Amino acid sequence: PRYAGPILMLTARDEERDELRGFDHGVDDYLGKLTSPELILARVRALLRRQRRPAAKLLCVGPLTIDRQRLRVTAHGAPLDLTTAEFEMLHLLASRAGTPVSRDVLFRELRGIEYDGLDRAMDIRLVGLRKKLRAHNADCIKAVRGVGYQLVPGA
Repeated sequence: PRYAGPILMLTARDEERDELRGFDHGVDDYLGKLTSPELILARVRALLRRQRRPAAKLLCVGPLTIDRQRLRVTAHGAPLDLTTAEFEMLHLLASRAGTPVSRDVLFRELRGIEYDGLDRAMDIRLVGLRKKLRAHNADCIKAVRGVGYQLVPGA
């Protein structure tokens, strides 16, 4: 079975490619070594808070079926291999299908912090998620200029 808990990477490596590699391997949050202890604790609390959310039944949107309890997603019946962070993001967008979701909401719901206007972690995760969806003919996440992202069921 695949590990389903949150992963927080605390590292001295702060280059974008290192962060991208971490997110590609399932990291939920990435902090630099010089991050304050208060911020580290806040991020850990946010990650744990998201883990306690009750599991829902199957969520079916367009070609996607999302099983929150088993942390599984299928597109047109084929299983998708998503990181925990990608799964959480897809579930959030699918639960609000047809409605644009702002970066502010993504950061607040998925990381438990306010969006500072500079952090591109969500954009990086979305690139990877959309690539995986595209590979299964299910590219249903669209950028909404000036707003955020939207899962479009019929796309």
